[in-house]
Amino acid sequence: MGYISKYTDEMDIHIEEYRNTILVQQKWKYNWLNEEGTSPWRYIEKNEFHNQADKLI
Repeated sequence: MGYISKYTDEMDIHIEEYRNTILVQQKWKYNWLNEEGTSPWRYIEKNEFHNQADKLI
């Protein structure tokens, strides 16, 4: 039984025939923009945002 992996800039795909599974792992790139008059994103804010988005997905 086979195992196939494909790696791209946007995602990695792994197919495990013996387990009957397909795993698609997306890669994200954030552009941390802030509006005029606001302060730049702090590391802790970026981390919190990512964790909340991860939970929703």
